[in-house]
Amino acid sequence: MSRRTRFLALYGLILVLLWVGIPVARAGALVITNPFRSPSARPTGLPVHEVHFPAADGVRIAGWLVGSSPTAPVVILVPGFKAGSTSMVPYARLLYKGGYDALLYDSRGIGGSGGSFTLGVREVDDVMGAVRYLDGRPHLNHRRYGLLGVSLGAGVAIVAAARSARIVAVVADSAYTDQHRIVDRLNSLVFGGVTVPLAPIAPWVVDHLTSVSLYNFSPLHAVSRLGSRPLLLIHSLHDDNPTTPLSGVLELRAAAGPHTSLWIAPQGGHAAALAAQPAEYTRRVLAFLHRWLR
Repeated sequence: MSRRTRFLALYGLILVLLWVGIPVARAGALVITNPFRSPSARPTGLPVHEVHFPAADGVRIAGWLVGSSPTAPVVILVPGFKAGSTSMVPYARLLYKGGYDALLYDSRGIGGSGGSFTLGVREVDDVMGAVRYLDGRPHLNHRRYGLLGVSLGAGVAIVAAARSARIVAVVADSAYTDQHRIVDRLNSLVFGGVTVPLAPIAPWVVDHLTSVSLYNFSPLHAVSRLGSRPLLLIHSLHDDNPTTPLSGVLELRAAAGPHTSLWIAPQGGHAAALAAQPAEYTRRVLAFLHRWLR
């Protein structure tokens, strides 16, 4: 074998390894979380109680209950992509000031919670566990709960609400239709406007790593099952996250029930409407909850 032939064979082998290896590596980076994580910090400036509860599938979830009024409705806060309770503290503050208790927690595979991150699929079980935990509190007067989810958590909130009649009102901030966009993008690289296809194996790798099927998880399919239950969709006009285009929330709005409203926030990027316009965000969220959860 000539030197040129050996070089071409080695070059071809490297290309094949990259063609296969890049989507595998990207899939791993998407779903694997830090195995040496530590519990999220205790929220400051709020009356909080540390809580632990099992998710619907038994995974141990760690979180905080904000407020302690037995007469206040409770809103469960659902964090976003690989996020814990710390990311939801600003939302807990606005709810507490508005007269609501809030339950915030570390998603599975994050912070002080057990289990592994599953890109939304099993995170629905975290919400179901939170509902059961609240149902088990003997002095709680309200047995109907609200959800407020952000980004990944917005899709989780929609799917969870479709599975539990205890959830009577949902705020979904920066929601998405399904996970196809985020996973399918792993199968190609873009260089200067040119798309280079890679081995189409990323969806299989993600399913293998998470032991779930992402293609069975769809907020767009779930939203119609909310029926007449109220849903507030919030989306930033300038959301540049490729997995949450404005067209996606318009699809959700079209498929949702009669008590669905959509606020397209004129300022802020992905999941940043609260930070960009806190007064208007707070007004709209509290007005929605006062109407449907009180």
